Amino acid sequence: QWCRPGWHSVSSGNTHVCKPCAPGQSQGLPGQEACVSCDGGRYSDGGAAESCKMCDIGFYQDTVGGSTCTACPGPMTTNYKAADSLADCVCPEGTYRVLRQAPDEAGCDPCPPGMECPLG
Repeated sequence: QWCRPGWHSVSSGNTHVCKPCAPGQSQGLPGQEACVSCDGGRYSDGGAAESCKMCDIGFYQDTVGGSTCTACPGPMTTNYKAADSLADCVCPEGTYRVLRQAPDEAGCDPCPPGMECPLG
């Protein structure tokens, strides 16, 4: 049986049944026997996805097969969509990050007077 995109074929005895792709997976082609896990930086939050979505700016997904994206801590954001690591989270423009902080700490300090602090 030819399953539509977002679905895959599962054998059950002599019959084939179409099942939706699970969250964290997608399938863009019809008639496939398996779904494909979303890459890092992308996610699929519902079943039967034809493609994985990119994480929005300010979010990241650091695992393969993710069904959600994780928000950057505190005021931090990302420079682009589809970020795949906490390390992609940066301080917004007008602030800077103290280097001695742990990666998951959201410490962005205001830019000192007379200095420029671009995004990142």
